[in-house]
Amino acid sequence: MVAHLNRGGRRRNPGRNLGAVRFNTGVSGEDATVLTADRGVYFSSNVRQRREELLNVSHKKRRMEPSELDDGLAQWIPVPDEDMEDPMDDVSEPPGAGEKHKRYESSDDPMNQWQLLKQLYLDSLLWHDGIGDRGLACALCHSEYTPGGSAEGRVRLFKCRMCGEFMQCKSCCVKGHERTPLHVVEEWNGDFWVQTDLKTLGLVYQLGHGGLRCVFPDNVLCTMIVMEHPYIHKIHFHYCNCARSDKIDNTCATFTTLETFRLQNVVGNMNVSDFVTAMERQTNATGSTGMDRVLSRYKELMRMTRQWSFLKRLKRSGRGHDKAGVAATRLG
Repeated sequence: MVAHLNRGGRRRNPGRNLGAVRFNTGVSGEDATVLTADRGVYFSSNVRQRREELLNVSHKKRRMEPSELDDGLAQWIPVPDEDMEDPMDDVSEPPGAGEKHKRYESSDDPMNQWQLLKQLYLDSLLWHDGIGDRGLACALCHSEYTPGGSAEGRVRLFKCRMCGEFMQCKSCCVKGHERTPLHVVEEWNGDFWVQTDLKTLGLVYQLGHGGLRCVFPDNVLCTMIVMEHPYIHKIHFHYCNCARSDKIDNTCATFTTLETFRLQNVVGNMNVSDFVTAMERQTNATGSTGMDRVLSRYKELMRMTRQWSFLKRLKRSGRGHDKAGVAATRLG
C-alpha cells in the first residue's frame, strides 16, 4: 500500500526515512493481515512538492498446517523393531575374525625402539667425524700419512663427500676428480677434518672435452664460480682451441641447480635470496657470521632463473624447431 501526495510533481531529491510503520490492509476477519514497512518521504528541490511511499514491506507469513506440507514423510508411522529383519544376520564372519592380531613394536611405537639405540647412533656420528677404522693411509696407493709440518714431500690425506669415506692422497684425489671438479673434499689435519677445495689442490678442468685432455688447450688459466646445488664452487679451467669456443662469464649455474630452484619456488614458494643464502651456509657455515667470506651470487642467479624459465617455455612451445627462429615468435 503506497500513499502518493502531489502526483504531478517530479521527484527531485530523496528525503529522510521517518521510521517503521504498521498498517492494516483494510480487510477484516480471518483474512486480515498486518504489514510492517518503512515510510519514506521525498521532497522536491524547491520544497514545494512532497511524495511518500512505503519501503521494505514485510508480509507476515501464514502458518501452514502439517496436512498442507508436500512432504512424503509427514504421515510416517514408526514400525516396531520386532518386525524388522537385519540383512547382516545372514552374513557369515570370516575365519579368524575373533582372533587378536599380533602387534609389532616397530610399527606401533618406532620411536621407542630408536630411544634404545640413540647412543649407538650418536657414536656413529662421531665415528664419521674422525678416522674411524680406515687407518691413516691412502686406500688407492697405500701411502702412509705424514703428520705435522709443511714439508713438500709429506703425504696428506683427503676424503670426498660424494665419492665415499675412503682415504685419498693428494695425487690420487686430483687424478680421480679430473672429470668431477664440483665434488667437495676435506683434509685431515691430524685432529679433525677441515674443508678445502679441488682448486686449492691444483685441479684444472678442461672445457670442451668433459674433463679429458685437449690436444690444443688454451694455456690461459681462468677462474669461474659454479653454483651446483647445494654448494657454491670456485674452480680453475682451460678453454679449448680445437673448435670455436665462446667466452663465458665468470659465474654459472648447473641445470640441476636451476631446476631445483624452479621446483622449490613452485612447490615451497622459495625465493632466490633464501635459496642463495642456504647454498652459502651449506658451502661455509661461518660465512654468514662474518668470520669467513662466501662468494654471493644473488643477482647472477636471479638473472639465470629468469632466463632458464623463458628458455623452458620456448622449448615446450616448440619454438626451437621453428625455421624462422625465436625472433619470429609473435606476442602472446
